[in-house]
Amino acid sequence: MFADPVVHFVRATDTIRTVVLPGLARVEADLRALLAAAKKQGLDVSGAAAPVKDLRAQVAAMSSATGGLSAHLLALTAADWNANHAVLLPALNAMSACRAAGSRAVQDVRAVEAVLR
Repeated sequence: MFADPVVHFVRATDTIRTVVLPGLARVEADLRALLAAAKKQGLDVSGAAAPVKDLRAQVAAMSSATGGLSAHLLALTAADWNANHAVLLPALNAMSACRAAGSRAVQDVRAVEAVLR
């Protein structure tokens, strides 16, 4: 009973750190390159500054929420769970924070894309 949620949280954390965060970093770099090219063409891209800044903040929030989480979870034992059933709440809160930050990041990307159209 205790191992299942731990495995789920560790897999989710590792996926965020090894797939989602690098992917968002690539998207941010691509957006910055597209914005630079659009600016060189004389287009007004000033409306993209805030979403790009927020995108970076969301990536930082996801990184912060998941930093060290897998190691912490893997160090937990069934005795920890038996003594305190709330021991997994920090992981649940971190995943909720990542979900919210990921949603904001998607909104930021769409906002930048709208500026580039």
